[in-house]
Amino acid sequence: MESTRLPFQPRFELDALDAIALMVNRGLGVAVVPDWPGPRPEGIRLRKVPLPAHAPERRIGLLFSRHGPQTRLVEVLDEATRRIGSGDTCVVP
Repeated sequence: MESTRLPFQPRFELDALDAIALMVNRGLGVAVVPDWPGPRPEGIRLRKVPLPAHAPERRIGLLFSRHGPQTRLVEVLDEATRRIGSGDTCVVP
């Protein structure tokens, strides 16, 4: 946003994509969020605008105990993100 030199004043910082979508839908601002597969809140009408090629990337890493009770679940999550993402994930057991 800053690189566009458009004036903006952040008022909220939210983590929940559905909450962000609802607020934007109600005219409370704009947001740059990943195009998530859903589920999405019912009744919202939003416009998707593609980002330019030089837009920043969001990198996510997984850290987990190799001997923890959820090790297999983390491995399944990693496999799923590789299928739907770019395949460039970093898993550090």
